[in-house]
Amino acid sequence: MECTLNIAQSNIAFSFKDLGLLHYFLGIEVHRDAGGMYLKQTKYIRDIIKKFNREKASYCPTPMVTGKKFTTKGELIANPTLYKQAIGALQYLTNTRPDITFFVNKLNQYMSSPTIDH
Repeated sequence: MECTLNIAQSNIAFSFKDLGLLHYFLGIEVHRDAGGMYLKQTKYIRDIIKKFNREKASYCPTPMVTGKKFTTKGELIANPTLYKQAIGALQYLTNTRPDITFFVNKLNQYMSSPTIDH
């Protein structure tokens, strides 16, 4: 049995509201022009920076220190919950920033016992 439902029928069962073109949804900004649709998370990045008090952090040309070997040995972080929240926020950021995916996943490997080196 095939079931079809058109807009007029669905308006009877559900309340719809046209909100117009999508501009911002779940931390992702949507911009359109003649060339296409572009996604970015500038506001989300600013919110992360503010949430974790990194406003005074300096710019880094690479997202991760090169040549550093991470280990599970070492002094544990005093507040691992904050570390986990930061990694979770950065994981969501990889939707529009694939360039940080490797380092976010690398740090995610130490989620169970983060040390001050992480």
